[in-house]
Amino acid sequence: MIEPGQIELAALIPPERFDEAAASAREEMKEEGGGRLQRALAGLAGPRIAALVDAKLKQIDLMPLFIKGWGKAPEIEQAVKAAETTGEPRFIRLGKLEQDLDLYPILGISGWGLTASPIQFTLTLKAEFEAVEVGLDKGSVVEIAGGLCRLAAVLKFGQATFPSGLDPIEWKVGKGRKFKPGVSLLGSKQN
Repeated sequence: MIEPGQIELAALIPPERFDEAAASAREEMKEEGGGRLQRALAGLAGPRIAALVDAKLKQIDLMPLFIKGWGKAPEIEQAVKAAETTGEPRFIRLGKLEQDLDLYPILGISGWGLTASPIQFTLTLKAEFEAVEVGLDKGSVVEIAGGLCRLAAVLKFGQATFPSGLDPIEWKVGKGRKFKPGVSLLGSKQN
């Protein structure tokens, strides 16, 4: 169970899996070939890749990423249109909403005037929201509360998957979270 507030990727993927992904990326850099400096860069890149993965991927706040896609849900789309018509904030309760989201983070490594090929990961996220109250204002989600959310994530590099077979983590939204200025919804006129 994770706590309310910011939901980071590190809560879904164990730290050793990030380290495994970084090691796999380093090995691929070694296989790129090149001269002595390129091989040296690949050898020193392991800690840098691990640090970049730590800084750029583990700390990603997942909720805004999922919320951006909510504008396509019929119940939210109707509420956004109604709120735009009246100009008043609205609160609705989601029944059940399932989402899949693929992200493609790219990390770059350079040193001594050399730049290695960008390292691209695939991040597959799955979420299921149930009975979550959503506060809408001007085409944006400004608050979520109540209900619960089940989240799962898989980090991929090439053919390798880090991890596989983990159960989703359940988050009781409870008093929830406010977003200032708000998370814009895809498909709303405010984007």
